[in-house]
Amino acid sequence: MDCRSVSVAPVVVDLDYRGTRYVDSILWSVNGPSSLTPLEFAAQTCADLELPAPMGRMLAAALGALAPKGRLL
Repeated sequence: MDCRSVSVAPVVVDLDYRGTRYVDSILWSVNGPSSLTPLEFAAQTCADLELPAPMGRMLAAALGALAPKGRLL
């Protein structure tokens, strides 16, 4: 796939789970090849940052819901 045909959407997440807060800005590939699904990305992020597991589901939902609606870059 030509890299010029790949669209990315900026996704800003601000999650709070029982006093643990996670804020980040992510550029998510909307139509390009991706090695991770939103759920896999969220699980890896939570493991890397030692975030509570429920935040993974919240992050995956945010990526799935917001990325397609975001302003494409």
